[in-house]
Amino acid sequence: MYNGKQKIIFLLLFIFFIIFLNAEEIKYPNVSGTFYPFKTEELEDMVDNFFDRAKGFPIIKGKIYGILVPHAGYIYSGAIAAYGYKVIDEICDYVIIISTSHYSDVYGLQTYPYDAFVVPNGRVNVDKKLIKKLTKKSKLIKENQYAFLREHAVEVQLPFLLRKLKIFKLLPFVVSNIEISDTKKVAEILYDELKDKRVLIVISTDLSHYPPSFIAEKADKEMIDAVLTMDTVLIQDKARKLVIDNIENNLQTAACGEKAIIAGIEILKKFGVKRAELLKYSHSGKVSGDNSRVVGYAAIAFYSDEKGGKKMDELNININEKMKKKLLKYAREAIRHYLETGEILKIKGDEKILDENYGVFVTLKKHGELRGCIGMTEPLLPLREGIPHFACSAAFNDPRFYPVKKDELKDIDIEISILSKPQKIKTVDEIIMKKHGVIVKKGMQSGLFLPQVAEETGWSREEFLSNLCSHKAGLAADAWEKDKEVELYIFTVYAFSEKK
Repeated sequence: MYNGKQKIIFLLLFIFFIIFLNAEEIKYPNVSGTFYPFKTEELEDMVDNFFDRAKGFPIIKGKIYGILVPHAGYIYSGAIAAYGYKVIDEICDYVIIISTSHYSDVYGLQTYPYDAFVVPNGRVNVDKKLIKKLTKKSKLIKENQYAFLREHAVEVQLPFLLRKLKIFKLLPFVVSNIEISDTKKVAEILYDELKDKRVLIVISTDLSHYPPSFIAEKADKEMIDAVLTMDTVLIQDKARKLVIDNIENNLQTAACGEKAIIAGIEILKKFGVKRAELLKYSHSGKVSGDNSRVVGYAAIAFYSDEKGGKKMDELNININEKMKKKLLKYAREAIRHYLETGEILKIKGDEKILDENYGVFVTLKKHGELRGCIGMTEPLLPLREGIPHFACSAAFNDPRFYPVKKDELKDIDIEISILSKPQKIKTVDEIIMKKHGVIVKKGMQSGLFLPQVAEETGWSREEFLSNLCSHKAGLAADAWEKDKEVELYIFTVYAFSEKK
């Protein structure tokens, strides 16, 4: 028999054992404070500034599935990376980051089932169950924690992703060596697991290393042209030939992430991607002023021809009271489900309207005050996907508010707004206050007000547009009137809420 002291010791040991079993395995930063700022506010301001400065994009007519972006210190390459992140969609189930490995030479794709990666501006959850499944499914996908212990090439992408995307899960990979034939096998496996998900592939790589700038610019152009063909054999041959031809010019590599590029492109091609577009190019000499020894950087978008979505010139929808209650219930269940599981709810209802594509916003109010509002204007998602995604985004990712807590959900009223397709207008006289929502655009800057804003504030049309420009689009308050580059769009809304 145990005495009282022994029982207490055994109890404490048991408690510590349970805590140990349930402890999360977190990947903390390797290069915060060196490659990018350590302080959250400073980091977010830097990333936002990069986004603001990223202008003059080529027009991409298709759905973006992937980007190639650099991974150097932000002062050198952050402005180029912003071009890649600025063009991606804001709705994504999974982000696959494939980077070169700077420290591990294990063959194949290397990964590790962390619970999450943490950087100064937030936490990115990893789908550790899927990673374990993938490593069991293929010997080409290997669990290797060492590959991440000093690595920065995955980490430096996360602050950008956290500023751009709403809710997503991460699949991190590094690669040192893999044959093209094996990248195709890996692509097949990943596609089988994720073909029904919205996936973004981020290829993390810099280009030429350490030649003079005039050599870098020539070599990088040839390398970029090869990447744009999406021909992995050509990419591999070009990377090797450039180094051989420029040994005397100190070109140590034409792309430090050559294998990551090849693996990423084979995965993208499996998802049906056929096109690539250069968004921006530069090199470190443009920042440092030292053109004798530079590193090249590019941002490239990979996309398909499909645009998706049901395009509607007019909103023709009529939802009965029973269906309104169901849609609102789905939104509330989605928030509760995410609070409990960290997963986006999959709506299983068989109502026909759930499979129709609409622009949709979800608005949360607490005691009559705004508590979150996020959505999408274009009809790119069916309601069964859009409602749970935007309900969770409004609850947990509206940057104006802290995330909704479980104990306050009972005090929150939910409103769903279903949108017509936005139509461009020539003059502000076409805007009917309290009927039309308005979008203001100038280049990559944009902002939106739902028609409910006019009703709640009592603003005149001029006040409405001035606040839209200054508070939502980051433009001058009078830009709607005086800036000839500003475009205005109107849309109508079918809105309904829990609060009668």
